[in-house]
Amino acid sequence: KVSYDPQRDITPLTLIASVPYLLMSHNTLPARDIASLLKLARSQPGALTAMINWYRAALVSLRKPALFPDPTVRVPVAILWGEKDTFLHPDMAHASLQYCENATLTTFPENTHWLQHECPEEVSRLLIDFFAYAKKASMSRLPGNTQ
Repeated sequence: KVSYDPQRDITPLTLIASVPYLLMSHNTLPARDIASLLKLARSQPGALTAMINWYRAALVSLRKPALFPDPTVRVPVAILWGEKDTFLHPDMAHASLQYCENATLTTFPENTHWLQHECPEEVSRLLIDFFAYAKKASMSRLPGNTQ
């Protein structure tokens, strides 16, 4: 039994991804379809309740109003996105720009979700350039700074 009530004790902040769910299991699990999986889960004390509570909390987050009335991100943001990402659709990267006052989006047409592994040199260069830019931008906002 979990020590909290997901409907009462958890506050959703924002939706960060919308992805299809695929239910898979290890080959050694005796369940071969959803009915046998649910039967197996019901046989484990507390397992089914925990699974249901996870989905219940996810649904509650869709009904609750946003915690922050103004979702604008006011610090510099660099978004790096692989266009062949199978987890997060590229449209999500473009949609994210509307929440940022100062953002850049760099897309990688031939890469996936794992940019830092697939093209580490380019990702590192972009991040180093961005950090230098962000530092200069934040320094220029300090009172009395003339840089």
